[in-house]
Amino acid sequence: MNIRIKPLVGVLLSIPSMLSVPAIYAASSQSTTTQSAQIRQLQAQTIALQKQLAEVQSQLASMQSSNQGKNTTSAKQAPTKNKSTATASTSKTTPQPSASINSTHAQTHPDVHHLQTHPVSSTNKKVVTSYEQNILDPAYANAKGTPYGEHALANLGGFAVITSPYLHPNVAYDSGDFIVNFSSINKDANMLQQRQNFQHAMHSLGFVMPEYGSLLELSGEVEGQVYAQKDYSGNHSSNIDLTDAELDMQALINRWVTAFANFAYDDAPVESGNRTFNSNVYVDNALITFGNLDATKWRATIGQIYVPFGSYDSFLISDPINKTIFRTKGRPLLVGYGVPGNPGFSGSIYAFSGDTREGTIEPDTATGYGVEDDRSTNDSINQYGADANYDFQIGKVHTSIGASYIANVADSEGMQATGYDASNGEFEGFGVNSGSQVLAHEVPGGDLRAQIGIAQYTLIGEYTTALESFSPSNLSYNGHGAKPSAYHLEGVYSFNLLQGKPTTFAIGYDHSYQSLGLNVPEQRIDATLNVAFWRNTMASLELRHDMNYDSSDTATGNLSPVITPDGSTSNAITAQFAVYF
Repeated sequence: MNIRIKPLVGVLLSIPSMLSVPAIYAASSQSTTTQSAQIRQLQAQTIALQKQLAEVQSQLASMQSSNQGKNTTSAKQAPTKNKSTATASTSKTTPQPSASINSTHAQTHPDVHHLQTHPVSSTNKKVVTSYEQNILDPAYANAKGTPYGEHALANLGGFAVITSPYLHPNVAYDSGDFIVNFSSINKDANMLQQRQNFQHAMHSLGFVMPEYGSLLELSGEVEGQVYAQKDYSGNHSSNIDLTDAELDMQALINRWVTAFANFAYDDAPVESGNRTFNSNVYVDNALITFGNLDATKWRATIGQIYVPFGSYDSFLISDPINKTIFRTKGRPLLVGYGVPGNPGFSGSIYAFSGDTREGTIEPDTATGYGVEDDRSTNDSINQYGADANYDFQIGKVHTSIGASYIANVADSEGMQATGYDASNGEFEGFGVNSGSQVLAHEVPGGDLRAQIGIAQYTLIGEYTTALESFSPSNLSYNGHGAKPSAYHLEGVYSFNLLQGKPTTFAIGYDHSYQSLGLNVPEQRIDATLNVAFWRNTMASLELRHDMNYDSSDTATGNLSPVITPDGSTSNAITAQFAVYF
């Protein structure tokens, strides 16, 4: 088939000269009114010609496609003398996709649902599949569009990778709405909320999620500190350290499945040798969430997460004492409803296999030798909990209240590893070995919290406690079973500093009870100034004053002693700079 394109070429060649006419005319015209009118007329003609150009190229592609089909049919019907000749003839008559057409006509549009793939011909001929034809056909691109990027690149390439998206014009200057800055508690709910916001932002621009590929969002942070401290004994120390390096990955698999994993680096000091050699990378959280907030408020999550026991919100550098003691990581199956922070009710229930377990190890009185192991097994689901929140607003006052319950607080990070020195025979925590994970009985825990926001001011209050006392053989305080608890109070003022730099000033007070065996201070006062000097950064300065337990207080853990307190104080100053992406 012969394609007559000479008239079309003439139109195409005339466009550059037409595009230059407005500028030439504007330079030579003497009448401002006439000039403006004629420029508008010529601009309208230019737009019309551009549309004609798009139609011409679309027709050209259609004729090429038609010619391809006819040539292929003719090749199949023509008699051949040998197989190699037929194959060569067919190969010559099969047109290849035009890269220039492909790159010129891609447009975005939400509908890519009918793209299909078909196998290549068994004769090894180059055949353009319907999937490729749809992607490369300008008529298809004009009529149907692509999800985002030119020619459905996400569909051709599998996962499309982006960093944390800017979801609205007033995106947080300090990156507070980046994935890496999601709260460690209820991370799955925050993921679904961010996903919904992202999809709505895409739809508002005429984009949709890719039909055949998934979207991978990357986020992370790098954080350094310089600090100096005077400890309880009056000894001075200082350090410069890389305190955090983290990479977060959130994959939007389809409308209902979202996955998350983050890798962090361990900055814990080493007992000997070069500390940089201890820069180990580990998986902090990894989870799969089933949910779609546009369809339902319900969700289900499985993976390794910080379970929703407590909230521990703070604008300070140092963690609240109740967070240090009670925050708990597990590998649960969780069912949740709603998103904490959104108006109305939200909550969740969960269950997992905890590390600590009930039982005793005693001398075997029946045989007279060895021990009698009366522990329950740790290969069963023995941990569970629940969390509930309610958010509401009255006038300009936003209020959030919540409560949590967990079956056994001994699985918390602060009780599994206390930070005491094992070389001195001190209580390191229940997680030292399998024998130290044995409890005379489980100790449930509860948490109550409230947060009130009024204009630029935020008030935070949270109380976390064991609901029963430990057995004295597991954790003691002043000769009886300890019942650890702590509360955190914080006031926050948000304002702009230095020509509009977002700034917060926070001051906090913490108090712990019967927690000497867990290596935390009895009281703490600290204040932090946070300033976002540049976008996606945060500079912070904190002053902290800790007060130890009294010298008359005593404590043990699994019958191992702890450092005898003397009622002294400790002071620290910390400067921190963090970068987020």
